[in-house]
Amino acid sequence: MEICDVAVVGYGPVAQLLSALLGQSGYKVAAFEKQPGIACSPRAIHIDDEIMRLMEKIGAGAEIREGAMCWDTYDTRTAAFGGELLRHFDWSGIGRHGWREHWSFYQPRLEAAVDRRVRACPSVAVHFGTEAVALEQDTDGVTLTVADTATGERRTVRARHLVGADGADGFVREALGITVTRGSGGPRRLVLDVEEKHPMSFEFENGHFLDPERPGCLFRLGAAHRRFEFQLFDHEAPEDFTEARAWDLLSPWGGPDDFTLLRRPVITFRELMAGTWQAGRCFLAGDAAHAMWPFAGQGMCSGMRDAAALAWRLDLLYRGAADASILDTYTADRKDDVQSCMDQARQVGEPCIVLDPQQIERRNAMMRAQLADPALRPAPGRRPGPRAFARGGDPTAGRPGIQAVVRAAGRQGMFDEIVGHGFVLLTSSAEAVAAVSCLAPELRTALDAAGVTVAHVGPEGSPAPITDVTGAYGAWLAELGADCVLVRPDFAVYGAVSGGPGCRELLTDFAGSLAARHLAQA
Repeated sequence: MEICDVAVVGYGPVAQLLSALLGQSGYKVAAFEKQPGIACSPRAIHIDDEIMRLMEKIGAGAEIREGAMCWDTYDTRTAAFGGELLRHFDWSGIGRHGWREHWSFYQPRLEAAVDRRVRACPSVAVHFGTEAVALEQDTDGVTLTVADTATGERRTVRARHLVGADGADGFVREALGITVTRGSGGPRRLVLDVEEKHPMSFEFENGHFLDPERPGCLFRLGAAHRRFEFQLFDHEAPEDFTEARAWDLLSPWGGPDDFTLLRRPVITFRELMAGTWQAGRCFLAGDAAHAMWPFAGQGMCSGMRDAAALAWRLDLLYRGAADASILDTYTADRKDDVQSCMDQARQVGEPCIVLDPQQIERRNAMMRAQLADPALRPAPGRRPGPRAFARGGDPTAGRPGIQAVVRAAGRQGMFDEIVGHGFVLLTSSAEAVAAVSCLAPELRTALDAAGVTVAHVGPEGSPAPITDVTGAYGAWLAELGADCVLVRPDFAVYGAVSGGPGCRELLTDFAGSLAARHLAQA
């Protein structure tokens, strides 16, 4: 029987990231994928600055950026060629995590980069052609039965915990008997992924075309790939869209001399939310826990946030820095945040699938008005962020912990590179730093066990050992109305305070959270 700390069912990008994070911390991970290899179905095309920061955390960022492209604009037009501009998003900015806010990529390249980080971890074993067929759990662990897909031979695996990252129709959620809520259904679309045979450029390359004759979209997928989508009408069947039909749809942009046609599935947009993402020692992550329309580019990003949220909780538990109740905050921590992404994706997407002529006229008139007058545009919503493991009643909880350029001990670079990862108590207050040095021994022991790093940051010329090169941290603390903030390993704010007494109170609350004395309600 194989023994491991964590058994992971599935080996898509969410499972890969979780395996890398746990493996780099030295934990024994066994991942099981029923396909004979990385059989990536390249659905995701977008990551944001937060996910790029996670990629940097596991050491895959530079490789991913080699094949990815900064995504500057996201437009909506009445037609792909010569169409009227109806909506425009400027995506050219730097995000709060220190990287460009939006990136397009070709998913197989991203998965290959993350998989290389997994394979570099000697404590991680990846088993392809191996399907999960049964699981049982008790108070001490999980017993997973897997079968070789070629021979049918079965074997058992014993793990302390199990994570189902095996997709929306996977084995784990069904085996655990977890119910799901299914939300709004969407249209069917023909997806055409192509690889360029030579460099090409179009006036309109990223966004949606709302042509009533055939709505769709087109996007660059990194440097050499593109995606085209075309909406199906009710009377059309997937089998109608042969390869010849696909080339006919692509003909305004190019043909076989220009592209290699890689895939042409027909997909149906759907929404799904699991009622809970935890059953005993078993967890769901990624599409196994939630699925959303693709219009906001947050499906895979949300799954990767799930992986990050699970990884640091398991790490604290296995190191003895927290008790098992730390895991009970996982569902509540992630669910509201994912629901907000799901709602945003639907709101962005619904105007793009309209076929009724009268609705089209009303939509176009609304979009024209909003394009002309920004005051008419709906205010962008802010994701609530993870707040279940956070300081109770703190309005800063769940906000993203920013990253900017700092300098310390003669080295200058991004904060994570210079200071490191994990829980970070970032402060501009010498009083707060002094308060940390005077903490009671039992509190100091709890913070050390959790791996809390104190980062004293100040402007150029200040005595603080970490220089805030661009002034971003001073501005951020002012925005929070605090001079001391505790940031989690997944970059979310636990809480923020001011002064030495406030700092002691914040850290006391944090230590209580680790011992289950201050758990937010689901």
